Amino acid sequence: AQQDPDFHPYHLAPGLYVKDAAYHNGIIWMWNAGPWISAALDFAQWRMADTLFSNLTEQLLKRGAVGTLAEVSDAWPQSNGKVRLSGTVSQAWSLGEYLRVFYQDILGFRPFVNGDERKKLTLRPRLLPGLHEVRFTGYAFSDSFAVNYLEKNDAFVVAVQRRAATPLELSLNLVAGDTEYRVTGQWSTNSLQIRFERQMHQWTAPEAFEHQVIRRKPVIYPENSVKICLVDTTLAV
Repeated sequence: AQQDPDFHPYHLAPGLYVKDAAYHNGIIWMWNAGPWISAALDFAQWRMADTLFSNLTEQLLKRGAVGTLAEVSDAWPQSNGKVRLSGTVSQAWSLGEYLRVFYQDILGFRPFVNGDERKKLTLRPRLLPGLHEVRFTGYAFSDSFAVNYLEKNDAFVVAVQRRAATPLELSLNLVAGDTEYRVTGQWSTNSLQIRFERQMHQWTAPEAFEHQVIRRKPVIYPENSVKICLVDTTLAV
């Protein structure tokens, strides 16, 4: 906490404390943003997740070593309002968590193999503001999956193509308003397109998507958003 006498918000503060004194006592580790964004999306904190992910994206594209993320940063901003990056200029676990949360939680690409080796692929997109059409390739089960998400006012369309045509359990999970919708079925073709009608809350899928099971459950939006820690720069560092 900021009130703790050992709280050191700056990684480099010559004359006040040695560099390593701040390493685990105030400064920010970038990789921790990944689990935090995952939890925010799981608990419908869309705006908070978007704010943090957008900040990381800005760092990756415009600050430090372009194309990667630093190890740590200060907790408090400098006089210019910017938080100073520090530590290793390119850290594998910082960038790794950024990529994991993008593919696993925002694009929602989640392959899984059960104990009986039954293959299951879940597509659980939680697209952040500004992402209305996304194309990407995911890899699983010795195969590649070309996925296209198209979000429109009246529908959400998912198209998937793969090389193999072996049986695969496919589950698509979407949130519309205050309800989470999920359709699960057996997919045994190379290509598939599924459409979710927003107004009627209905799924449209081809006959090749067999043994369909549709479920829904309410989305619980927290009454109070996650509290942000306000910076108190009047404290001693």
